Amino acid sequence: MMKRWILISILLCTVWAEAAELRIVTEEFPPYNYFENGKLTGISTEVVQAVLKEVGAETEIEVYPWARAYKVASEHKNVLIYSIGRIKEREELFNWVGVIAPCNLCLFKLKERKDINIQVLEDARKYEIGVLREDMCLQYLLNKGFVIKTVTNADENSIRMLMKNRVDLIPFDELGFAYKIKILGFNPSDFEKIFFLEELSGGLYMAFSKQTSENLTEKFRNALDRIKADGTYNLIINKYLNIR
Repeated sequence: MMKRWILISILLCTVWAEAAELRIVTEEFPPYNYFENGKLTGISTEVVQAVLKEVGAETEIEVYPWARAYKVASEHKNVLIYSIGRIKEREELFNWVGVIAPCNLCLFKLKERKDINIQVLEDARKYEIGVLREDMCLQYLLNKGFVIKTVTNADENSIRMLMKNRVDLIPFDELGFAYKIKILGFNPSDFEKIFFLEELSGGLYMAFSKQTSENLTEKFRNALDRIKADGTYNLIINKYLNIR
């Protein structure tokens, strides 16, 4: 019995040591992660903060362009990245914690572009698509054999290129697109959702770098499960959906 408690104590100490070294990275992507009055907030951010509180850990959240956040999480241990899409190309690259926000990805076009018609994904091959660097949509489309010539460093750049007809289509989360258009001051009626990317939709995740221990990952999984069970998660989600 004594040996068992010693082993448990050692494991707990290891987990807490790892938690103390924890880094958290994300991008600015409203309404999931964004600054408001100088404070980082959003659906995903509030869920992550609730999980941290449940775990009893405190750490600063680092906000970078997505490609840099992804690189940090890919190369270092004890890094938590959030608002990340889970696709098969990434499955073995991270330790997945769980879904922290709903996500429905679509292809968008300018409404005035009556020449663009997409019934199935294959129809999109003949159009120029603007995609964010290291985004799951880029990985997904490349894996499908698409030739992607336009890769941007920021979502705003993709939208502006669409507005100027420098690209024909951009993939974007439906809720995120509505928020981003509002922030940029564009007219929502100028855009049209033309194709639902079902394989990429369902939810955004929080995930640990692959070098992170399973013990720490499981601790966060359990904490996420608890805030979903006690209603905290739904309160956060509904707050943002109601102010859309």
